[in-house]
Amino acid sequence: MMIDDTTNERYAQFFEAETTAGAMTALSYWIRKYGIPQARYCGHKNVFVLVREPTDAELLQGDNQAAEPLWKIL
Repeated sequence: MMIDDTTNERYAQFFEAETTAGAMTALSYWIRKYGIPQARYCGHKNVFVLVREPTDAELLQGDNQAAEPLWKIL
């Protein structure tokens, strides 16, 4: 969910899980409709951070890229 504190504009989209791809989809929609936000605040600091070491299988598949915090992608 995204909320503009100044205008009270809101946008929400539901996905099967909280993922970086879902967050980027929602952000992309917001940017196309309202433009680039001047600031952003995340309610849960660790939603997009892998809090454990990736397994060998994840490393071999390249899944460690999904562990990047959202702020690094932006």
